[in-house]
Amino acid sequence: MNILLLGEFSGFHKNLKEGLIKSGHTVCLISSGDGWKKISGADYNLNKYTVADSLYKKAINLIYPFLMLSKYRNYDVVHVINPFLFSNHRFSEFLIKYIKNNNRSFTMSACGSDPIYVKKMSLFNYAPLTKSQQINYYNKKELVRFNFIHNLVDQVIPVMYDYLKGYDNDSKCGELIPLPINLDNYQYKDNIINEKFVIYHGITRANFKGSNYIIKALERLKKTHGDLVEIIVTEKLTFSEYQNVLNRCNILIDQCKSQAYGMNAIIGMSMGKVVLSGGEEKAIDCFKYNKSHPVINIVPNTDQIYKVLKSLLKSPAQIEEIGRQGNLMVKNIHSHLIIAEKYSVCWKNILKNK
Repeated sequence: MNILLLGEFSGFHKNLKEGLIKSGHTVCLISSGDGWKKISGADYNLNKYTVADSLYKKAINLIYPFLMLSKYRNYDVVHVINPFLFSNHRFSEFLIKYIKNNNRSFTMSACGSDPIYVKKMSLFNYAPLTKSQQINYYNKKELVRFNFIHNLVDQVIPVMYDYLKGYDNDSKCGELIPLPINLDNYQYKDNIINEKFVIYHGITRANFKGSNYIIKALERLKKTHGDLVEIIVTEKLTFSEYQNVLNRCNILIDQCKSQAYGMNAIIGMSMGKVVLSGGEEKAIDCFKYNKSHPVINIVPNTDQIYKVLKSLLKSPAQIEEIGRQGNLMVKNIHSHLIIAEKYSVCWKNILKNK
């Protein structure tokens, strides 16, 4: 198949592209590299300027998609990373409709703060947004834009339990397909504790992922066990900088407000790190993984996160084994070749029924 992937999210589309190409498909990726993360792998840039900090740059970004129209047509499949790909563009509806009318099929991931997911957050015991935040999260114009693309896509594909549950009973929702990773791009090594436990938390969308709870737990751990730990907290690193820090750590704290884990956790597990993230049993069950899973579930509660970390410090011998289990789980669930095949089957069924 000839496939266009639009947008990027922490390397999701980069890894999917590599899996699809290795499986024999022709793939074009157009993205902005997920903004400041500067993720490589795109064939064309979504915008001329990632940071439009002048009237000139804003004007160029406004016309740039129209100069790229030929790159958005004649594919078997166009898959868009989220419903707000062109959200800052005043002609976003024209661009989305052009894509729909000039390609054989059109699908979209559910992997971000989609309005349907945000609306359903109250279904969970805890979530990235409070009820009051959910109500005011999107304005009317944004909801109109979401409904426009939602009505046009052939299918919405959730990447984890949170979105599968959020899109429950939605007529466009298809089967869950997990996030992909190309394990060839990440080096696994045994997770050995040297002088200290190195614990890392990278801040992205701090409120959405619960960084305030995590940082308070880390500060408390530093006070009580400072002789045993080295704590690293960073914000807005490029992807290559992030990987360099990740290489050093033994324990990665991803997020504490989701039911399931995301790309950062998958990358960490692929490298043999102990990962604290969303690891609710019902979320892991969606992957139909019949071995014990190594993701350590944390919730938006400073005491709970602190106790989990303190427990890990008491048993350094288990760190290496948890790291091995994490790498094995990623190989079995998230391999880019396994995921590429799942997308291929999904898209072929859509095309068959058109």
